[in-house]
Amino acid sequence: MSYSDSSLRVLWSSELREAMKARELARISALRAALDALDNAGAVELSEEPSNTEIRQFGVAENEVPRRTLDLEEVAELLAKLASERLSAARQYELVDRPEEADRLRLEAGEVDRLAGKLKAGREP
Repeated sequence: MSYSDSSLRVLWSSELREAMKARELARISALRAALDALDNAGAVELSEEPSNTEIRQFGVAENEVPRRTLDLEEVAELLAKLASERLSAARQYELVDRPEEADRLRLEAGEVDRLAGKLKAGREP
């Protein structure tokens, strides 16, 4: 199975609902972070000078700018960065004698790695 960034949003949103029902906190946090990172990475850069300064109504389709589509390599990089950030933060928590927070972040990093593994498995022929 091959994924697009939009199909990943649908898949991860579905997994998030399942995790919320099961009250799996590390999985919930990892999925929320992955969805947020995917949304943020798809944001379109603002131009320095707006081409049109008229006031437009929010939410009208013709006023919306299409989001940037990410390829799977970019998504894999996002997930690697998320896992790395969590592991780095876990090490910082260990230094200040907060092992519970460090363990939580390591669990979240594991969940992000699980998402990356599923992504990789979906790309392989």
